[in-house]
Amino acid sequence: MTSWYYADDTRNRIGPLSADELRDHYRQRRVRYDSLAWRDGMAQWQPLANMAGELGLDAIAPDPSQPPPLPGNEPPPGFTPVRAMPKKPRMSGCLIALIICAALAVPVVGILAAIAIPAYNDYVQRAKVMEVIAGATSLEHAIATHVASESTCPDDDSAGIATPLQQLRQNPRVAAVRVGTLEGGRCAFEITLRAIGTQTNGTTLLFEASDEAAESWACNGGNLPDRYRPRQCRTTPNATPT
Repeated sequence: MTSWYYADDTRNRIGPLSADELRDHYRQRRVRYDSLAWRDGMAQWQPLANMAGELGLDAIAPDPSQPPPLPGNEPPPGFTPVRAMPKKPRMSGCLIALIICAALAVPVVGILAAIAIPAYNDYVQRAKVMEVIAGATSLEHAIATHVASESTCPDDDSAGIATPLQQLRQNPRVAAVRVGTLEGGRCAFEITLRAIGTQTNGTTLLFEASDEAAESWACNGGNLPDRYRPRQCRTTPNATPT
């Protein structure tokens, strides 16, 4: 049941009342059209005239035996009660600020993603290439040992490099390895890459001995783009083993 309240002439709150009880009070002239009234579900107090249609007050004749209302308190002739329009919900300032921040954040996130994702992909592929370069160290030492004992560069079939060569070929990121000699007599070997990334699969790293004894090596050969190489292996010469 809906509970009704109204304010009397001394601003006292009368209620709770049922709708029938409120109508009876109106019939007894204890409450008037311009009296403030309130019921469950209303946001604020309003003149009773605004709820006249809801309560059916227009069909109720006040009791003539009761004292009439004070002058000026009855609605003027032809008065049409105004129905209160429901208030539209308003967004709080915090919610508006949150919406604005979210709208501004979308393009910012997109820009950051466009920068960060390619950079991260490059980093991952470069880390995989460095793993291959680290695995080639044992082959470098084996070639240097072969040169010291045979005074010549080994090839793919040389027994002295068979074990490190086989280990390097078993690396899941290595598609092939070739060992040979460059023009000028320096030893070299070339690694073809795989399972690293779409921009690097099938590219090559060329390792060239820096001296005839093959005691030090340069890893800046081959056609692997510099962006996927560690710093010490960048700048690619046009040289391949024979």
